Amino acid sequence: MKAALTGNHPVTKIIIAYEPRWVIGTGVAVSPEDAAEMHALIRRAVTEVYADAVIERHIHVIYGGAVDAKNIGGFFANPLIEGALVGGASLKPHEFRAMAAIAAGRDEQ
Repeated sequence: MKAALTGNHPVTKIIIAYEPRWVIGTGVAVSPEDAAEMHALIRRAVTEVYADAVIERHIHVIYGGAVDAKNIGGFFANPLIEGALVGGASLKPHEFRAMAAIAAGRDEQ
């Protein structure tokens, strides 16, 4: 990861998506606690390349992998998880609408 983040390019916004390979296509997400642990590890690695001020303003770590309306609230409850990379659930309008409502901090009506 360090090699991907270093170089002579300006930092405007970097979004790092953590999606375990074994989750892809299974419909089974990791626990929010496991995701948060990996996000903390990713953030520690990023601090080896960028200053805290740059990280705070320009770098975001999101979770992907079997995110749906049933589990998105658990991921968003942890401040280390700054967003979600939604796959198959984004193809179901009612599901995606429910997820957007949860992400916005309100229940779907």
